[in-house]
Amino acid sequence: MKDSSVLDIMVAQHALVEALFFAFRDESKDNTAKAQPFLADFVWELEKHFLVEEGAIFSFLPWKDPEISEMISRVKDEHVTMLESLASITKKMPKVEKEEIEGFFALLSKHRQLEEEKLYPLLDQRLNDIQKKQIIARVNQISINPMG
Repeated sequence: MKDSSVLDIMVAQHALVEALFFAFRDESKDNTAKAQPFLADFVWELEKHFLVEEGAIFSFLPWKDPEISEMISRVKDEHVTMLESLASITKKMPKVEKEEIEGFFALLSKHRQLEEEKLYPLLDQRLNDIQKKQIIARVNQISINPMG
């Protein structure tokens, strides 16, 4: 990807992660064991995505801006919550309730909205071109696989 903004590259990653979630959700409708590999792929790729965000973006620069620091703290807390939710879903497979899966998706969607509408546009405003290029280069080192 040769995106020139943090927002552009992260929107693309979010789309890939979300596609993996949809594959899992579709397979889980029958409450059969065949959904398990889809869940495992989704969890793995989401963990890599969180590594990208926390390692390549959030810890890259010292965020002295209180608005950015506060958002990053919230996003990290949401990462923990999502991973805990996925651990619960994994434990209950293949008999996980549809409501739990949909609850997770609501959290994922809200999280994505915060990042794409507030955090990443703000970073693109406040970072210079060299910083953006460094972050994008780091993000590109850890690929998200849409096929799991």
